[in-house]
Amino acid sequence: MEDQAPRPIPFAILIIGLTLAVGLAMWSGRQYLVHGGGIGYGIAGGISLGAAYAFIKQIKIRFSAKSNEPK
Repeated sequence: MEDQAPRPIPFAILIIGLTLAVGLAMWSGRQYLVHGGGIGYGIAGGISLGAAYAFIKQIKIRFSAKSNEPK
């Protein structure tokens, strides 16, 4: 089988994922404060912040790859 490079993730998917991750982080953070520090909300907030960081890194990689392409 041939070695194939993975296809890049579409930019729209990256933006949607980032928006959902940030939205979930904001919601779970609010729930964490309102309900007196429930561990489930804290875990959901932490995981969604990690996901948002990963989406931001992918967007930065996409922009740096486009800026390095010859014109």
